[in-house]
Amino acid sequence: MHYYLTIHLLTSCFRAMSRDSDVYPYADSFLPERWLSPAYPTTYREPLTSYPTIINHHQFGFGRRLCQGMDLVHAETITACGAIAWAYNLKKKTGDPSVPKEKGYTSLLITKPEAFDFELEFRSEKRGMLVRRLWEEAKNEDPQLVSRYDGIPVEERAVTID
Repeated sequence: MHYYLTIHLLTSCFRAMSRDSDVYPYADSFLPERWLSPAYPTTYREPLTSYPTIINHHQFGFGRRLCQGMDLVHAETITACGAIAWAYNLKKKTGDPSVPKEKGYTSLLITKPEAFDFELEFRSEKRGMLVRRLWEEAKNEDPQLVSRYDGIPVEERAVTID
């Protein structure tokens, strides 16, 4: 009895693709300017109002294996980052030169940053009051939104990125 495969499934090595030194010089270094400066012609794109983007990035697959949620993830990421930037000043922890850490990510199939300390403060008292009010309204609407940190004084919280 003979079996012939008529459909081939090819899985590319995304990690190797994202570490290609011809496209990403110093690939393991944290260099956000690679996306924002013409000095990096292999990654820089214009207009900066549209790029950098996750749309059609190889991490989301390609061909018939293209992630169908890519547009939703892009919109949610822009919205979440915009809301955080509007409400908070986010800074690396004072006196901590190791953030972000060189190679500070997990070794999982889908990598994510390792936990790190940072400083977070409201940009203004008015914005802080609005965020607190919206949080209380959301908790009243849906009690499942109660955080594991709810009710713990800020100075006692151990926040990690899960």
